[in-house]
Amino acid sequence: MLQVIFNQLQKIISRGSYTEVWGNLTIKVNYYPKLLVDVRTLDNEIKKYNHLITPQVRVNTESISVDEIDDYADNQFVVNINKLNLKIIDDYEVQFFYGITNFKAWLKNISPFTQLPYSKIKIIVNGLNTTCGGPNLLITGDINDTFDTQGNFLPNDSLVAEHVVIPNGQELSFNCCKYLITSIISKKSRSKTDYCNISLIYSCATLCSTFANELHKDFIVLQGIRRIKLPLYNDKTKVDLNFLLLLKEIVEWIYQDTDHAKIDIRRKLFLDRVTLDIDYEQPLLNELLLVANNAFDQAKERYSFVMLERRDSYAKELASLLKDLKVQSDLYSSKIRSLLNNFTRDVLAGILLVGFTLFTKFTEIKILEKYNLINVIFKGLAIYFIASVVMQLITDISDLWLASKELKYWRKCISETIPKKELDEHVKNSLISRLWVTSYIYILLIILYGFIIYVTWTFPCMWNKISN
Repeated sequence: MLQVIFNQLQKIISRGSYTEVWGNLTIKVNYYPKLLVDVRTLDNEIKKYNHLITPQVRVNTESISVDEIDDYADNQFVVNINKLNLKIIDDYEVQFFYGITNFKAWLKNISPFTQLPYSKIKIIVNGLNTTCGGPNLLITGDINDTFDTQGNFLPNDSLVAEHVVIPNGQELSFNCCKYLITSIISKKSRSKTDYCNISLIYSCATLCSTFANELHKDFIVLQGIRRIKLPLYNDKTKVDLNFLLLLKEIVEWIYQDTDHAKIDIRRKLFLDRVTLDIDYEQPLLNELLLVANNAFDQAKERYSFVMLERRDSYAKELASLLKDLKVQSDLYSSKIRSLLNNFTRDVLAGILLVGFTLFTKFTEIKILEKYNLINVIFKGLAIYFIASVVMQLITDISDLWLASKELKYWRKCISETIPKKELDEHVKNSLISRLWVTSYIYILLIILYGFIIYVTWTFPCMWNKISN
């Protein structure tokens, strides 16, 4: 269907001129006898291809319908095709270019780090006899060509964003999956493949952005043995598919799991070797082509030794953490036991006082009532209970809060091998249940204290009723 459209465009453009960009194709043509038929056929074919695209015809800035073309003979016509409404097929979108030159000009002027409005696209270029693409991008001359369906393990943009800094105000995107090229197929022996080099450079650049430390619009920052700032490519940069696939393997190795500490270690080992070997005056891709393979091999070897050392450090650090967690856990238990002991002590003291008051001699009770000493004694006892529980709560909560704060400080300052998520998991498993049990017991004891306080505070009134 697109080939029919291209053929029809050729009939019209051969009698005039045209300009083409990503979202628009504009044809300027003088009137000729078959113009009406050619434009009408073009209009019908485009509507069959995508009903959202309709050619617009203008004469001297005035819009006219296709059927009115013959009424404006001896005039110049402008036929405009808005290509922004892309055709959607299954899970991908389709764009087309009539001119290879225009496609190359568009390709050279885009940035691989611009945020894209599509996630998977096929670009059909008229007369193109080389297919270049991957799982989410396909540049071809045949709409029937298919995407590469082989899986890859490249990181998504959200994971990369946790390791690569993009300065505020720069709306950049890593796009390593969207620009990935995995195959180049030439259908003729002398195919023009210069556009493929541009596509390969963009794909390599997006892959390199995933292991940079900072991504800027015109350069990246690498933090290895040295901190260097350099552009990714220039007009002299040339790469090939094998080099691109090596970069893809490196990125997949760096991001082979979601452990942030391990990702940073693998990246650092690779960049340490790269920053030692490359020429800082040249773009990164020009130099990586020479050193990437050796740097990758050394990084993998060093990583094995680093992980052995980290395993020992991890075991020591975990043992120390669990020891501190046990101390913290025992602290919760000791606070519960202390509060229970104090509660028992206060209750026994109250019982002894009440017993002494109830079983004292009758005459002495009269003396107590005469001077209102019962009221003073029992309300004083209630105040003592209030002061006791408040002081215990303040002391215990302060101790627990300070111990928890010290544990967090220790984790932040000393921990180097245990990931934060794992640390939080150990703390959660060891202390959260203790915290809930302690809270429930404290609430229960506070309720019991409240009951005792109420009884002792109101006892003088009850005693007066009993004695009278």
